[in-house]
Amino acid sequence: MIVGYHAGGLDEPDLERAARRLKAAGYGGVQIAGPIAKTIAQRDGWEAAGDLFRAHGLDVLCTWGANPALKEWADGERGQASFAKLRLCAEQARRAKCASLMLIPESGPKADADLLRAAGRQCAAFARRLHGETGVRLSVHQHRGGVVESLEEVRRFAEAFDGVSSALLADTAHLTLGGVDPAAFATEFAGRIDTVHLKDARGGAFAFPGTGTVDFAAFFKALDRAGFDGFAIADVHDAPHAGDPVADARVWLDRAWPRAAGVAASRNDL
Repeated sequence: MIVGYHAGGLDEPDLERAARRLKAAGYGGVQIAGPIAKTIAQRDGWEAAGDLFRAHGLDVLCTWGANPALKEWADGERGQASFAKLRLCAEQARRAKCASLMLIPESGPKADADLLRAAGRQCAAFARRLHGETGVRLSVHQHRGGVVESLEEVRRFAEAFDGVSSALLADTAHLTLGGVDPAAFATEFAGRIDTVHLKDARGGAFAFPGTGTVDFAAFFKALDRAGFDGFAIADVHDAPHAGDPVADARVWLDRAWPRAAGVAASRNDL
């Protein structure tokens, strides 16, 4: 397992300073987002960014990918601009030696079961091809208010996911706010979850870990039973916090999840 940090929580566009800050706090990886993502994109510096983070003992775990809509997935990629954008994102991730692209299904009216299954099958097939070409995995983020939100919607969409080229991202706050028990999600989709986002929820909004209603003890027990060995990412960029979110999120995680305590190894160290 690698413990990482969602860089959307860094008000830091300088990659060198960001890397030093994350390593000093005890992380072993980073999800590219926020100001540092803008810095990388502006410079087209994907290789350099990956090399810099790894030089500081940080793997590039995940970044964002352009995500086709369900009907586009179901129809296939031929002639559709969304897939060209997705392939470009995957190529950038490959250049940074990033493990996965995170995809967030669109918001809007709920889809019927047949469309969810058809789109999910095409997503899984596309992911197998893309992973074979680039080594980058597609990881779909169940999302509050999205068309893949409820447990049943995830079941349908992820039927063909293999956990290697196509996987699921479990976000404790989005699951909770979407009416899904994170522990039940971790149990049902064991083997297909490659990444977890760790943040809390309270009063319908995001909260810093340990200050809301998420039952992290049950979630971590479910991950341990499932033998989870993926990426555990502190995702606190949109959760109010008076202290240092980078250091404090790591301190909280070490206390809350015994198996994560002290874990900072990148893939290069394993």
